Amino acid sequence: MLKTKLYNLHSILFVILLGMFFCRAIYFASVPYLPMLLASEKGISFDIISIILAINPLATVCTSFFGGALIDKFGIKRTSFFLVVILFLILFWCLKNFNTFDF
Repeated sequence: MLKTKLYNLHSILFVILLGMFFCRAIYFASVPYLPMLLASEKGISFDIISIILAINPLATVCTSFFGGALIDKFGIKRTSFFLVVILFLILFWCLKNFNTFDF
């Protein structure tokens, strides 16, 4: 019965769910070790580490409302294309302005 329900999912939805699963699995596997690494290797205080780790969930909550409104207004294809372009521009800006990844 579960097998037939999985086959009835749209292929794009299945890919999105699979991608979300792997992204969340990697995120939740690395987060427990990140405070220890930042404190021991980089000498960052635990107050700053907690702020750094709180940015992702807070940004997710805040931007999900805007993302939903954009998808409702412009559709998922236009919104996805726009967001991919924005993310690539941010990536290229970071690579241009930060010559090294050594903190």
